[in-house]
Amino acid sequence: MINAMKYFVSLIVVLSSWSAFANVGFAEGSRYKIAPLDGHLSVSCLENQSRYQFTCRSSSLGPVNRSYFQGPVMTNADTIEIVATGEDGTQVRKVDDYDPILGRSFSRINLGVDLFLDRPLLQLGRNRIDYKLYKRNQLVSHGSLFVDVVRDTRRTCSSQTVVISQARDCQSQFTLCQKFFERNTSCQ
Repeated sequence: MINAMKYFVSLIVVLSSWSAFANVGFAEGSRYKIAPLDGHLSVSCLENQSRYQFTCRSSSLGPVNRSYFQGPVMTNADTIEIVATGEDGTQVRKVDDYDPILGRSFSRINLGVDLFLDRPLLQLGRNRIDYKLYKRNQLVSHGSLFVDVVRDTRRTCSSQTVVISQARDCQSQFTLCQKFFERNTSCQ
């Protein structure tokens, strides 16, 4: 009877450790599509009565641009480091707090939005994702997986005109185009 109980407890421990690592990766999976975006934006400035024309270009990653990284549950980790290596060898590193109870990064990781101070983690093609979990700077778990990003069809947004009151805001093409795509839900 005691041997049967030990076997049962051992089986539960093994199965729970397998399930703790079964869903490691991004919440939306390991296959994404990136769609090139473009559109035309006209800007009218009230302050100095000037007009600007911009051709906006960007890309949108689907199904989401940002995602939680799901790691092992019930590790004693407080920090996660993720390094993505693209097919060309380019690496992007992200570090975030880790919630060991939920078994995921504390915030959504930028996978596909190219921002001034926050590069996207994923690139077109096959991306090797190496992750490390730390507790007070001591490594407690690590692993690797692959995420594929394939090209989707180009999407063109309808042309728009916006009116802006302050002249200093009229010439910021990067910011205006980013807002243009947000308003147009990435041309969907």
